[in-house]
Amino acid sequence: MKRLLIVDDDLEISRRLSALLEDRYEVIRATTGFEALAELTHAPFDLVLLDLRMPGLDGRGFLYEMRRRNEHAPVIVLSADPNVGRAARDMGVGDYLQKPFDVEALEALIATRIGV
Repeated sequence: MKRLLIVDDDLEISRRLSALLEDRYEVIRATTGFEALAELTHAPFDLVLLDLRMPGLDGRGFLYEMRRRNEHAPVIVLSADPNVGRAARDMGVGDYLQKPFDVEALEALIATRIGV
């Protein structure tokens, strides 16, 4: 089963994403960049769903550390920031959705990156 890491400090969004995806993927949730980095030490992930704005280590910092650790899982940025596209591109991430996002669009992006 493919492993997904959801990194989002909004517990409601995190729970909803997990409920949506857990029948097809092993889903791990983290509410901070630091928690997410700790999860990377257990086993590799096939995909990361990453919020940009979080307290402590934000999405940019997490991604920097993830890449520094030579972790290369695909990332989909999920953010309410109206400039999410620019931010994602600046981070070297091609896939992003602005919150609130269409669930079908997210599922399509995930399927494109790692399949079902």
